[in-house]
Amino acid sequence: TLRRLYILTAVGNQAVLIIALLYAVTKVVPDVADTAGGTELVVTGEGFSLVGMPECLFDGGLVSPATVVSSTELRCLTPNVTRSSGGCTGEALEVMLSPGQATSNRVPLRRIGTPSVLSLDPTRGFHNISQWVRVQGYGFVETDVLMCKFVGPGVAIEVRGAEGVHFVSATEVQCRQPATEHSLPNPTYLEVSLDGQVFSQSHMAYAVVGPPVKLTSTSQRVDVRAAASVNVTGLVLHTVDASGNRLLGFDTGEYPVEVSLVHTNGTVEPLSSSNRLAAGEVQLAELRMQSPKLGEYTLSMAAPTFSPVMVGVYVSEGQPAKLFILREPSQTSDNKNPLKLQPQLILQDGAGNQVLQPEATGLFVSAEVTPVPNQTISTYNQSYVEGSFTFQ
Repeated sequence: TLRRLYILTAVGNQAVLIIALLYAVTKVVPDVADTAGGTELVVTGEGFSLVGMPECLFDGGLVSPATVVSSTELRCLTPNVTRSSGGCTGEALEVMLSPGQATSNRVPLRRIGTPSVLSLDPTRGFHNISQWVRVQGYGFVETDVLMCKFVGPGVAIEVRGAEGVHFVSATEVQCRQPATEHSLPNPTYLEVSLDGQVFSQSHMAYAVVGPPVKLTSTSQRVDVRAAASVNVTGLVLHTVDASGNRLLGFDTGEYPVEVSLVHTNGTVEPLSSSNRLAAGEVQLAELRMQSPKLGEYTLSMAAPTFSPVMVGVYVSEGQPAKLFILREPSQTSDNKNPLKLQPQLILQDGAGNQVLQPEATGLFVSAEVTPVPNQTISTYNQSYVEGSFTFQ
């Protein structure tokens, strides 16, 4: 039942009924709440009952439903607000168990804005070594429930208290990366909460890495244009842990890298053995394909203790480099009619592949017919049409 005290008294000759509430608010935990809303408050007091529709009353006339846990405890969620509290103490939080019957105990609740994280230093750590991380941003406030969280797909590790988080200033806090049994998923972010529940949404990546287990390439496909000698560039190999995090300086090993080119017919051609992977990465160099034909190839990159990494290499036609006579002209002429067999020429790139779509326009070939001495030299021009120069 709802506890109320009815007092009948008199003012002059007039009887007056005074109703006094026998329930009250004495404490709110936490006493700060993010303006984004959604912070669960534990309201401690006395005389709470399960009758009616209990509500928490916030500054500005905002209300939210409350759940009565016992006669001394109820819980409710904070609503979203558009501004922080004006002072350091906050505004009153009251409880109403029946319409028009609200407490007036003025227990303060301070609303504070969501903090933002702008940078981390360092940005990575080894999984079994705890270390402090300097977190810079804005909107940090020193509270009893200040908390940091390392959060990624399927994992959330929270640190709090003096051993887990230090408040430095409104623009800096320090969070302690705890030691873990294994690496954390990629990506993992480091976020900060001022009320212990609602966290920043800055998505600043922090890698918690483990031992190296495999190689990865920054590219899964390389496109090149055919030529007499083609450099395959832009490939970087990294060692990564079981979660896909790059180890970089946490990998103290050094590994020779063997690179081979696998042709479409299965032939394997060694390309380079001069590359070495150190500090967890290597930018591959000295990778040359000699006069490659058009089509798809596979680069196989291997290092000791790791499975090979395969990358597709796609060779397309290159720049025109030379002419090739596809059909020779007739060797004899009657000097009256056109040659029975007209010459036909095509463009080839430096690797000998036919160039069907040259970038240049208006191409033509000049053919000179040199007769016996003392006769006029004849010149014929033929434009590039449908992939060839075919004289008429």
